[in-house]
Amino acid sequence: MIVYPTRSSHSHSHLGCRERQQWAEERRVYEARRIAFEAEVASLAKQRDRCHSEMEQYKAALLAKLKVNC
Repeated sequence: MIVYPTRSSHSHSHLGCRERQQWAEERRVYEARRIAFEAEVASLAKQRDRCHSEMEQYKAALLAKLKVNC
């Protein structure tokens, strides 16, 4: 669920044109930041998965080396 910042619990119909434009701009900025944040989280998750995979490969190679030497 997306939660947007709110100024009040009342209807925004009483706001003037400038206030509505400012509110719309704040909402656009909020949405852009949210999307950028979600993209960064996805990127970090991919990086984490890649590092985990590399670590598992390294661990398997070390275990194979130990078995050969023992």
